[in-house]
Amino acid sequence: RLRRVQDAHLVDKVVLVRVDHNCVKDGAISDTFRVDATLATLYNIVERGGRPILMTHIGRPYDKKTGAIRTSEKESVTAIVRYLQNKLGVVFAVPEFRVDPTRGILDIDTSINWLIQDLKARRIGGIYLPNTRWFEGEEGLVAMSGG
Repeated sequence: RLRRVQDAHLVDKVVLVRVDHNCVKDGAISDTFRVDATLATLYNIVERGGRPILMTHIGRPYDKKTGAIRTSEKESVTAIVRYLQNKLGVVFAVPEFRVDPTRGILDIDTSINWLIQDLKARRIGGIYLPNTRWFEGEEGLVAMSGG
């Protein structure tokens, strides 16, 4: 049986939430429906004491011809974060990981630990990870490239 977030004990728990916020085009939200559809769930998690870390993919930054992953503010989570902060009245932090110019984000470094500490201490309301498609290995790209 699939467990539901509504049934989970969330007090002081860090909750990783995969959302479908693939609605950014040229650095702006093209339609707020997808983000608005997640507000009730996010509000429920926070109200029940959970500390959310959000993740989504945006666009298609992988170039099939060159094999490069291009990172661009036009396909970042920045617009979504601004929108959520405005709607929910909380601060979301977006970690900045080292980006290889052709391979994207290679790993999550230990800087995320400081943000998780801030999240647990309630100094920030949530963490929004960078566009998941910027990570080498998303969609199995590491295995395909032999990296």
